[in-house]
Amino acid sequence: LNELGSFASITDGVIFHNTLASSDYGFLEHGTFIPRPNYYAVLLWNQLMGQTVYDPALPNHTDLHIYAHSRKDGKKGIAYLVINNSMTETIEVELPATAQRYTLSARFPRSTLMMLNGQDLLPDADDHLPEMLPIYETAGKITIAPMTCTFLIIDENTMPFDKI
Repeated sequence: LNELGSFASITDGVIFHNTLASSDYGFLEHGTFIPRPNYYAVLLWNQLMGQTVYDPALPNHTDLHIYAHSRKDGKKGIAYLVINNSMTETIEVELPATAQRYTLSARFPRSTLMMLNGQDLLPDADDHLPEMLPIYETAGKITIAPMTCTFLIIDENTMPFDKI
């Protein structure tokens, strides 16, 4: 996701991935076609982040990366991606308005199982992908856990975050 965020402003949102399922870095596991963690990350990016890139006015640093885009659904508002790279420290973010929250995480580093808002992302018995539903946050402080990627879809054109 950091690569998508970093390159979005210089590639007009076009990034190519070399393979779908035939290598160690494919989106799907070779042979079983079970989605790997990066599949869900890219799926959410494509569903939520629009093509207009905004400057979130907060510099990226080692443990924190923030990206801001228009909303993919075309509605008024901003789609943020907040990446907490720290292995131990939480980050507090002050939301300026109500937001839909999609937090990708894992139980341990390098896990092959991705979770969304604490729920495992696994295909069902018929190989249907799980619904990727947000949780709703009200305006105010929220916590971003270590080693997570959080999409925040805000209905108002409010930038940047008031406090981090």
